[in-house]
Amino acid sequence: MFASSRGSSMSPVDSKQVNIIPGGTYDRLCSLAEKRLHNVIYPKIVYFVAGIPDICSLVRIKNENYKESYLYLEKDHVALIKEAMSDVEKCMKNIGCKVVFATITTMSFQKWNTHRKLIGKTVGLKYESDYERMQERLNSILYAVNTYIVQRNL
Repeated sequence: MFASSRGSSMSPVDSKQVNIIPGGTYDRLCSLAEKRLHNVIYPKIVYFVAGIPDICSLVRIKNENYKESYLYLEKDHVALIKEAMSDVEKCMKNIGCKVVFATITTMSFQKWNTHRKLIGKTVGLKYESDYERMQERLNSILYAVNTYIVQRNL
C-alpha cells in the first residue's frame, strides 16, 4: 500500500508493505512503489490511497510562516487525476503489478486551514472568503473522480 497521509490510519493493515508519505501525489507514490517493487517476483497487488494532494495545493510564502490549502478553480482536476491514474497503472503494469485505487475522501478547507492557524503552522488565512466555493467544487470533483475510480477498479 502506498498512501498520502490519508492512509495513516491504515498502517495496522496486514500488508507486506505500508508506505505513508505525507503530501504524496500519485506520481510520487508511484515512483516509490516502482523502486520498492520492481524486483519482487510474487504476484503483486498495489493499493494507492491518495488524491487530495493531487487536487489541492498548499500555497506558501517564502520567509513567512504562511501555508494554506487552496483549490485552483480553473483547473480540470478530474482530467488531471484520470491522467495521473492512467500513468500510475501503466508504470505498475510494466513491473507486473495489479493496481487498485482507493476512493478519495473529502476534506474541509475551513477546518484544515483554521486548525493549522490555531496550532501555529500559519500566521493567516488569505483565502478564507473562497472556502465555500472551493469546497463545493472539491466535492463535485471528488464525486466525478470517485465514480471513475469505482468503475476502474471493477
